[in-house]
Amino acid sequence: MYNHEMATGEIEIIINKLEILNEVSKLPFNLRKYQKPKEQLRLQHRYIDLRFPEMQNVLRQRSKMVHNMRKFLVEEHSFVEVETPTLFCRTPGGAREFVVPTHHSGLFYSLVQSPQQFKQMLMAGGID
Repeated sequence: MYNHEMATGEIEIIINKLEILNEVSKLPFNLRKYQKPKEQLRLQHRYIDLRFPEMQNVLRQRSKMVHNMRKFLVEEHSFVEVETPTLFCRTPGGAREFVVPTHHSGLFYSLVQSPQQFKQMLMAGGID
């Protein structure tokens, strides 16, 4: 059966039999109402809050802004974007480290305290 008034397409399906396997819980707030729920409730259910067009527009604007900044820095100023590791082998030092265990017996990593070591390696390699 065809329904030309549907925005999503032309084909409409008629169901002969329906079996509900799991009932859906009620959403904590309505997405179609004009009045927005309180911010605390929205933050607790962020995955639902992201369905609002305003929130999607914020993400799109942020993405465009970051893209334009990177494009400007790379194309017009010859910047090189380098991603340094977040986890690194443990190093002795004065700062207390956040240790992350691995699935391999006896291997541990820690969160990087400072990207200074990586910056120095890049500079020694000729990247300023």
